[in-house]
Amino acid sequence: MVPFACAPRWATLEIGPALIVSASALRGDSTVKSKIALYFSRIIVLGFLLGATNATAQTIGYRQTNLTSNLPNIANNVTPDLINPWGIAFLSGQSFFIANNKSGSVISHDASGSSLGLPFFTVPDAAGTGVDNPTGIVADQNSFFGGPSLIRPFVLVTEQGAILTWGPDANGSLPQQATLRRRRASAVYKAAAILNSGVTQPVLAVTDFHNGFIETFLPGFAGVALPGSFTDPNLPAGYAPFGIQVIGSDVFVSYAVQDATKHDPVVGLGNGIVSIFDMEGNFVRRFATGGTLNAPRGVTQASAWQRWRWQH
Repeated sequence: MVPFACAPRWATLEIGPALIVSASALRGDSTVKSKIALYFSRIIVLGFLLGATNATAQTIGYRQTNLTSNLPNIANNVTPDLINPWGIAFLSGQSFFIANNKSGSVISHDASGSSLGLPFFTVPDAAGTGVDNPTGIVADQNSFFGGPSLIRPFVLVTEQGAILTWGPDANGSLPQQATLRRRRASAVYKAAAILNSGVTQPVLAVTDFHNGFIETFLPGFAGVALPGSFTDPNLPAGYAPFGIQVIGSDVFVSYAVQDATKHDPVVGLGNGIVSIFDMEGNFVRRFATGGTLNAPRGVTQASAWQRWRWQH
């Protein structure tokens, strides 16, 4: 299966099995269905191949199994806190973890969609009395960003400009809250990825949708400047980095149109761009422009057919 980060709408360029997380297009509306669906597809949707510039897609056929939902009678399982799910991350040999934007939580599920109860944790806000709205989540397979106390942690980012970590400690204990590592109140973080750049340590890259750039951090969460700046030289005005994903040695950055507050994307067909960078942040080429792209966020590679799949 191929992991997906979550966004309200999606399209694909891949033939083969994939795990999809779909979410409400309305932020904060807990009455709208949030479900996890497993697609076993002979042919799901065909779009452009690697190197094309415009996306055209046609639905051919697929089989869908709804694994879990926050509402009853929709899926095989019910998960009440699965409200506006965004990020999804895996650790090798373990279940998958979903960051729920509206409920301010991360829930663990097995491959059947059943909630495992624990690990389950919340993402505290700045005051410590409520929760932030998490978006991106990435698994730190080699424990670079967990400090001395956390083993193979997850790194999360939120729309309130927070970067947090969570994971078992050396004794195997599971905390009920994520740990804040740094916060910048003016930032609106939408996604994160861990890069194996040319610097001596891995780099955490985070998309700041509000301010329109990608921030990079070393383990310990000190800022670091890479040789490149993740800048698409032909990016139209009004676009900002929305999603980021490492595929092989490439870094795919997806862009969406900022709304008036620069907090959320303006949805609509054609409102999307995907560009490719190297691990140093240098621009390589444009991957996709417009077409059916609609606030694209998640990008992954289909392992079975070696085609590209993107989500919007």
